[in-house]
Amino acid sequence: MKKLITATLFTAALSFNLAAQETEDNSIGGICKSYSELAGNIMAARQANMSIIEVYEIADGNGIAIAMIKEAYAQPLFTTENYKNDIIVTFSNDVFLTCINSFDEEA
Repeated sequence: MKKLITATLFTAALSFNLAAQETEDNSIGGICKSYSELAGNIMAARQANMSIIEVYEIADGNGIAIAMIKEAYAQPLFTTENYKNDIIVTFSNDVFLTCINSFDEEA
């Protein structure tokens, strides 16, 4: 039951993040925040042991989401909540940093 609830919440969160990429703040910070939140949701699904196939299907061909899925699922699955939370935050932060750095390179 817990896995079903997690999958449902993740599906809603990922769908929201994918839609938000097109409608939210177009500033560098807004774009990178959206990607960072998406990364956090993907890693949360990974740490909830959600099937990569389910997550991939939810991404619906979104190239950025798929790249994040590949990276998230290459990471270890942790058993304690503290480690799970740490990797979720770290992954989210890494995506945000990579994103803002990529804009710095373009400037």
